[in-house]
Amino acid sequence: MVFVNFEGGEFSDSGPAATMTPYPFEEERDEILQRMRAHYAAFDVSIVTEPPGEGPYTTAVIGVPQTPTTIEGLGPLDCGNAIADHVVFTFYSGQSPARLAAIASSTLAVSFGVGHHEDQTDLAARDPFDDAEFLDICVTPRSGPECWPDSDACGDDTQQNSYQELLISLGPA
Repeated sequence: MVFVNFEGGEFSDSGPAATMTPYPFEEERDEILQRMRAHYAAFDVSIVTEPPGEGPYTTAVIGVPQTPTTIEGLGPLDCGNAIADHVVFTFYSGQSPARLAAIASSTLAVSFGVGHHEDQTDLAARDPFDDAEFLDICVTPRSGPECWPDSDACGDDTQQNSYQELLISLGPA
């Protein structure tokens, strides 16, 4: 379960400390959500706008950082998706809804255990294109196999396949 928080708040208990103000364009929130849901449509994950009443869930905060930053997103790398209660951040500073959705989905992938790489057509890239998607191809993670990818996905543990890694981590839809 992923709760998308557009309202901001203070976050310091799950990794990086941040104070976020609300995402300022309510009329664009649905587009961001639709894109994120499309990115994750193949996987067993629900993307919601209300915090679940119980159980573990990941929070994806999309808003304006109180302290300006040059990065677009931040979240903890969770090898094997072992921790279910992460908070990840997408920092708005004038980007389009498509860009925000790509960064939010990329940052979520990291919290699900997928390391970054350099193929910008894949949402697992460090800096994905706005129209990227999770690709079913094998690539070399950016700084080596950060999470020691599942060898079943690519045949060895030096390559990563974001699509297959998410299927292993989250399950199929």
